[in-house]
Order: sequence, then C-alpha cells, then structure tokens
Amino acid sequence: MPDDVKVEDVSHSKGSGMPFQKRKQLEQDIQHISQEMHRRNADLAETNKILSLLGTIDALVLQSHASLKTVTEHITEAIVQSTDFDFVGLMTRSVHSQDELMLNGWSGKEWLGQRGDPPALSHPLVIDLSHPWFEVVDTSSIFSLSGISDEAMSKLLNVSISDVKRVRKLIPMKSVYIMKLLARRQIVGLLIVGFETDETTLKDNDKALLNRLSESIGLALDNKLLFEENKHVLRQLKDSNAKLQALDEAKDDFISMASHQLRTPLTSIKGYTSMVLEGDAGKITPTQEKLLTQS
Repeated sequence: MPDDVKVEDVSHSKGSGMPFQKRKQLEQDIQHISQEMHRRNADLAETNKILSLLGTIDALVLQSHASLKTVTEHITEAIVQSTDFDFVGLMTRSVHSQDELMLNGWSGKEWLGQRGDPPALSHPLVIDLSHPWFEVVDTSSIFSLSGISDEAMSKLLNVSISDVKRVRKLIPMKSVYIMKLLARRQIVGLLIVGFETDETTLKDNDKALLNRLSESIGLALDNKLLFEENKHVLRQLKDSNAKLQALDEAKDDFISMASHQLRTPLTSIKGYTSMVLEGDAGKITPTQEKLLTQS
C-alpha cells in the first residue's frame, strides 16, 4: 500500500467530520445542560410560587379593615390554589384567650369552584395550648388519621362526635402535616396541611415551601393579632370612657337636684329665723340672738 494513501479513521461517523467520541461527549454535555436548565427552571418556578404567595399574604394582612377570620380564610384559599395540597387550615390564637387556638380559616380542593364554602361546624374547632404536643421542641409533625377514632378526635378538638363524622365524610383526609407558627418565641397559630393519601413523608420542595410560608404567616398573624388586640383594648377604653362620662353626668345631675331640693327648705328656715330675730315671735334673749345670727 502506498505511503500517501491513508486508512479511513473508524472513529469518525459516516457523513460527519467529527470524531465519534467527541460527538458523544458533546451530546452528553448538551443533555447535562438541558437537565440543569430544567432544574433551574423548576427552582425558579418554585421561587416565584413562594414569592407570589408571600406577596398575597402580605397584601391580605395590610387590609386593616378585614377581620382575622377573613384574612385566614383568604390565606388558606391562596395556598390551596397555588399548591397540590388537598386541604389547608389555619388555627390562630384567640384575641380574647391566650390559652387556646381556634380554627379560623380552612379551604380544600373540593370546595374551590365546585362545592362552595367549607362545611360549617356547630361549635368552633379549638385546641388547648396545654396539650403535651405543644411542649415538644419539634415545630412540625405528620400524623396519620387512620388509627384515630372519632371519639379521640372529638375529645382532642373539643367538638361533637357528629361534627367529627360529618367533617371526615366531607374531607376524606388520611394524614395531616402540622406546623407551629411562631412569633416572638410564642405560638400564634398552626398551619395544617391535609392529604387524601396516608402520607408518611413530605416532599423536600413542599417542606421548603411550608417552612418559608410558616415564617411569613407566623409574623403576619402576630401583627394581625396585635392589631386586633389593640382594637379590642381601644374599644374597651372607649366603653370605659363612655361609662365615666355617664357617671360624671349623673353626678352633676344629682348635685343639681340635691341643691335644688335643699334650697327650698333652707329659704324657709332663713325666713323664719329673720322673723324671730325681728321679734315677731316675742322678745328673745341676747344669747338666743347670738346663736341665731351665727353663720
């Protein structure tokens, strides 16, 4: 074979001037870049979802005219609409009681645009803060509801067994993820996420989302509670001031009436005293005159 004739490089692919190994490496690089872009787009979408929810929560809390119940209801609706969670509930500290949490807002996939409002309870759903779970360090826990009887649930939530059965029928949850909402080192509420499956773990991105939300919601609820408590104190002060004004008016009326009632007999007494001093009732002694003229 002549020296100037070269054997075709088998590492080249047919119809291509690029070596096979190099082309293979390029394809792997493109695939890696595509996967990385997909991951970053997913992260960006998750971040945008979180920022959107946080913005919605902040906007709701800034509505000073809205009640605490209205705000919590709108927060739960916003979370359900933006996530895959089947159910979201918010329990908050009562303005009138520091020892219990009350369910103020709840929403679920089943009601949004389909069944309307969540089912109404005959009694408020309340949890006492003296429950042992509130003493543990963990700020979140996931519970399976399959093994909890209606009677146990009724006792825990301080509602009737009929309410428990009705809600369980309307909300077919098999597990719940509960997070303590903290502000100023105090529990201001609970964020409850329900699942229609018997979940034993939570996805990392869902857990990250709930952690971010719990911080924001905790601060938001604390600010709203402080605002509501200030309004409550202001109402009490206004009521107390109104009562004091009423008492002051009653005092003035009493003094005016007493003065009027006393003035009439005193005028008569003064007139008769003058007559006695003038001798209309007979001559008086110097001692009597002295006593009658003393003021």
